[in-house]
Amino acid sequence: MFKKRLTFTSTLFFTIVIFHASSTHAFLPNQLTIGIASYVLYSVVVDKYASKVLKRFQDVPIPDELMKESKKLPIFSSELRDTLNKRNSQVMKTKDRIRWNQWVITNPSERTKLDLPSLFGSSGQFKYRSYANKEEASAICKPFYTWSRLGFTQTSTGRLKFYPPDTLKTIDLEKKGNEMAFAIAQDDFVLSSLIPMSIKWFGKVTKSGSSCCIEWKRTQLDISLPFKKIVIQNPTVAQKLSSIPWNIEKVEDEMISLRRGDVGYLAYDFKV
Repeated sequence: MFKKRLTFTSTLFFTIVIFHASSTHAFLPNQLTIGIASYVLYSVVVDKYASKVLKRFQDVPIPDELMKESKKLPIFSSELRDTLNKRNSQVMKTKDRIRWNQWVITNPSERTKLDLPSLFGSSGQFKYRSYANKEEASAICKPFYTWSRLGFTQTSTGRLKFYPPDTLKTIDLEKKGNEMAFAIAQDDFVLSSLIPMSIKWFGKVTKSGSSCCIEWKRTQLDISLPFKKIVIQNPTVAQKLSSIPWNIEKVEDEMISLRRGDVGYLAYDFKV
């Protein structure tokens, strides 16, 4: 309810100020100043709201703390698909984030088997992660068209794809014989609302005993300029982030849970 009031009030205020300024002789210097100041104030208010929500996200108990509770009350992936906010693709309610944190760690042994081949060729959409940071705050600000759009803004939810192991040859990854699959993770952004950018991680799915994990081998940044496409192999930040393998915890009803080392858990949904 607070978010709806914030959206309506701040947008109405900003619109009135700009309309008033534009309805008189074009933009005079003082009117332009008022318009800019109003937009800055509007952006600050939305940023503060996003920071408050982010703090609430970060205060949710981490999955490992909910291990005992999750065993008492099983959470199914089918119950979680509708918990994402349609405006910003975030799980906004605390009770729903707790349920997600319970689901990512529940033992799948009695409910499902790890069947990666069933996901080959499909595109999994990012749904949730247990560790919230500035990316979640930016996603909350995005529908409000604040000054955060002058920086990096994600244009769509992240994607994860699995392919048969013989696909490894096509992306210059050395095949060693123990690969179960080949994986690509991709996120698309836009810089200053003008320059499309895409970051891709390429990796192998390997198995050790009963555990499977994605080992990321290389990364790639694509920048689409008006008359040229720039490709940067293994950018420093992406290489650092991809240095942590993703352990595959379970696949249930075409939803996959992955653990990114000690950082936290992620979930992707492959169901169309």
